[in-house]
Amino acid sequence: MVLIVVGAFASALNNGLTSVVLCELLENKQIGLWKWFHKNGRLYTERTYNDGKLIEIKSCFDKNGKILDCGKIINGNGKMLFHDIENETGVIEEFEFEKGIIKN
Repeated sequence: MVLIVVGAFASALNNGLTSVVLCELLENKQIGLWKWFHKNGRLYTERTYNDGKLIEIKSCFDKNGKILDCGKIINGNGKMLFHDIENETGVIEEFEFEKGIIKN
């Protein structure tokens, strides 16, 4: 996967398929609200970052717009469930966060 950053926007390219990420980087650290989208253009997830640390998972949806369980991060602590949005399959990884940083 290649990450191409143009100002506050990025695209993840994999096997010719494009998943768009709207984002902002400051000194190569994630900041503010990041949005990931499914291949069909529908919103996948919104996450808030501060100084490169994950602060909150605001929302998460499947490719049809139905609410999807992406875990729960509050004030940088909790669990994030990562889904394969390229192949649109279920949960492929689970991450524990503490103070915005992955523990596992």
